[in-house]
Amino acid sequence: MKYRSLLIAAYLTWGLPLIAGTICLAGYGVTRDLFFPSVGIVVLIAGFFLALAGIACVAGYLFANRDTPNIDRKKGRRRAYLASGLLILNFPVAVLYVMLGGYLGNRIHIEVTNTSSQPVDQIVVVSSRARLDIGSLAPGENISVYFNPRVEGKVSIQVASGKTVKEAEITGYAAAFGMDDSRIVIAPDMKIHVQKINQ
Repeated sequence: MKYRSLLIAAYLTWGLPLIAGTICLAGYGVTRDLFFPSVGIVVLIAGFFLALAGIACVAGYLFANRDTPNIDRKKGRRRAYLASGLLILNFPVAVLYVMLGGYLGNRIHIEVTNTSSQPVDQIVVVSSRARLDIGSLAPGENISVYFNPRVEGKVSIQVASGKTVKEAEITGYAAAFGMDDSRIVIAPDMKIHVQKINQ
């Protein structure tokens, strides 16, 4: 078959964006570094145009080999159809990655530390559409959790120790991609201190 470089180029236009997108998604999921979603947007746009270029390469490959012997032409067509299928498959994969990225980006990372001398019986993080019961926390203990508010708006934390109940606002308007990641410190007087991690 002639012009196999066109078929190789088609496979590259399929594989490179997929690998790059996977690295960006996994990288943000592990590090929460905004570098990854920024690059991911570029990869998404570049991947669309690369897919079009890949389909053009497949079409060119099929056209260039239209006069080859029947057996070789059938083998070439199978390879070309496989490349086309993989290229088309990248579109729903890209949609899935965008949805997963949105889910990861909407989560708030919360670190809670109890610096008081008494155990905290219950810690709850709430928004207007979601609730996360963290549970109890012994003196000096800390815990890290992720909370997805599921809606833009206020997110608060409620702390209960015996008959004492305290509440503090984590954010008045939930933002994406780590903007509201917070360290929560429960002071000895049970006052709640909220500090943004990225500030």
